[in-house]
Amino acid sequence: MSEPTIEPTRAVAVVLSAALGLVGVGLLLAWWQGLGHALPIPGIVAWASPLLIAVGIVVLAIRTRRTLARDAGGVAPRQAVIRLLLGKTSLLAGAFLAGGYAALVLLALPALPAPLAITRVIHGGIAVIASVACSVAGRLLENACRVPPSSGDTDANTPAR
Repeated sequence: MSEPTIEPTRAVAVVLSAALGLVGVGLLLAWWQGLGHALPIPGIVAWASPLLIAVGIVVLAIRTRRTLARDAGGVAPRQAVIRLLLGKTSLLAGAFLAGGYAALVLLALPALPAPLAITRVIHGGIAVIASVACSVAGRLLENACRVPPSSGDTDANTPAR
């Protein structure tokens, strides 16, 4: 059988995703403000969406871990790859969103104590935390897809096949 070709997401990729979100969204929002427009006002949806996604992914990670602990072949190969890629995507997208919302919060800070700036900072800060939760959930799902090594295997990082 061939060696696995999907490796765990490297920390460098996560940091680069967050930095891209911070810098990219920061530049876009600064340009938007330069045109004379106001910063967007994030609401409950900004942080509730990533939080709900994170909860769903954590539930899937728990189910995946339990299934693979009982039977290493308990998840179909295609389904295992789909779950692994969902974990990777959630990890990187959560990091990007966290960086983007952090940029919004940083740009709103100079306008404090204005009421809209307070709303931007509070909801943006909660959205950063929810996005980080989405990243953590993605990492949990990615780790849950690892199949425990059989008696002959020595590589503990083997993803589900």
